[in-house]
Amino acid sequence: MTRTILGLLSLFAVVIAGAGVPATAADACAFGNPDEARAMAERAASHLEDVGPNQAFRAFMDPDGAFIDRDLYVFVINFQGVLVASGAFPNSIGAIIANARDRNGRPFVREMMKLAREQDQGWVEYDMVHPCTGEMTPKISYVKRVGPVIIGVGAFGTIGT
Repeated sequence: MTRTILGLLSLFAVVIAGAGVPATAADACAFGNPDEARAMAERAASHLEDVGPNQAFRAFMDPDGAFIDRDLYVFVINFQGVLVASGAFPNSIGAIIANARDRNGRPFVREMMKLAREQDQGWVEYDMVHPCTGEMTPKISYVKRVGPVIIGVGAFGTIGT
């Protein structure tokens, strides 16, 4: 059981990290930037408010839809730390990822939950291995509280890059 949970936490670290699934080989190293991540998160939050969770979550996970672009995709977690939607890893829905940490041990999912609970929205920075370079790289996710869930989209880079 513990091994399964640790495996899921490791998988989620990759999910949130933004490994994503490129549309084509040419897109393999095409990455969005933090401004695009924030814009997608804002669009996703509005969409969730407009159509409700069932329709919105399906849209967030549609590989041909408006909520997956290069390495950018929407993820949704609840305040218990359960992954409820993921554009890159729909098979991980239901995984408890609250204790996921980046490669430096930073509990970035807990930071996302705290930020959304206390400030409703904002940026969470952490480090992840860049899928093209293999190097530890800064990553940033914009998260926004929408009722009982947190919408997020991450991008490699920092604010202003």
